[in-house]
Amino acid sequence: MEEHKKKRILYLIYSSDVKSGGGHFYTLLTLVEKMSKFIDFKILNVGLIYPLVLKNNSLPSDFIPISKGTYYNDLSKLRLSIKEFDPNVIHAFDLNSLRAARSINYKKVPIVFNKCGGVNGPKVVADAAAYICFSEENLIHIKKYKSNNSPLYLIPNRATKIISDNDRINQLKSDYSLDSKKVLLRISRFSEMHELSILQAVNLFKLIHEGDKDSCLFLIGIVQSEDVLARITAAADGFPVHIITDEYFCKDASGLIDVADIVIATGRGVMEAASLGKIIFCPVEGESLPAPLNAENFQIMSKFNFSGRTRGITVEIADIVRQIHNESDELSAFSTKMFTEQFDIEAVIPKYLDIYETAKYDRPTMRSFINYCYDMLYFFKPNINLKKA
Repeated sequence: MEEHKKKRILYLIYSSDVKSGGGHFYTLLTLVEKMSKFIDFKILNVGLIYPLVLKNNSLPSDFIPISKGTYYNDLSKLRLSIKEFDPNVIHAFDLNSLRAARSINYKKVPIVFNKCGGVNGPKVVADAAAYICFSEENLIHIKKYKSNNSPLYLIPNRATKIISDNDRINQLKSDYSLDSKKVLLRISRFSEMHELSILQAVNLFKLIHEGDKDSCLFLIGIVQSEDVLARITAAADGFPVHIITDEYFCKDASGLIDVADIVIATGRGVMEAASLGKIIFCPVEGESLPAPLNAENFQIMSKFNFSGRTRGITVEIADIVRQIHNESDELSAFSTKMFTEQFDIEAVIPKYLDIYETAKYDRPTMRSFINYCYDMLYFFKPNINLKKA
């Protein structure tokens, strides 16, 4: 009996600058690790730099430098790499990798696009053979503005149970005498994008510290903006807030989550903390404090990918104090339940395989050509008014 031939999936991801290497890179690696038993794969990073998260990972990947100034010349290398691998499906993990794939898709390979959270972007939605969204916010946007008939999927699951790095955790416990302390943790890059969530973490800690002096906050992440770091440092002045930016602790920082009692997180970080049953707080737009993740607000937080764009939630100090002191076990149990039901990537591997199996290439039309031209115009001139949502 002839053995069923595995599909060849090319995973494509774009790196714009030294700031690259965020959550969707880790999601890509998590997905490929779990899918590798069922497919033949190639990870191809295109852009300006080869991020360490890919370069130093045990999963093999290649890098092809591509810049706007020599874009179409650089694409010849990508075309050759795709030709050599001969994929059945290209899975693009961001808009720029989708654009690159569309630009050289001479073999008529279906391209699956992953919208990995974040802001919705322009109302010109680039064509793809299938769309996968991590948040309802993005799904609603793409459903409203896409101009083709390709299927659309909501698949928030993108994490596995975190394996704690006990060596580094024990070092933190020793260096900061943590054995009897209540520990809060926010893992985040120090950037304008994440400033709100970090400031809300500091404010939450100040509130908790008023009633529990034997507590501290860790802010762990690489520095992408010295100005943001300075503002965060000023906001935390006078409190036991430990800011850690060295690579030893920042690399694979999710392995440190188990040092904490309370985790302030967004996006993928929520799912990683939930895998360990942590009490989780998420930022809320227009508020000075984050909100505890619970059964009452889960749906609305999930809609906005647990980000600082979450709105429609009023954060009350009395509610925070009550839930931390009286309902901590319930919050922890809810996190564990949500990881099992909503976040574990193992549960959706069959869904991804089905998407790869059913994705179809659509022959070019005048509509798709116009769609491509508008999308590339936005790429080369991102400040042009193409009506952001």
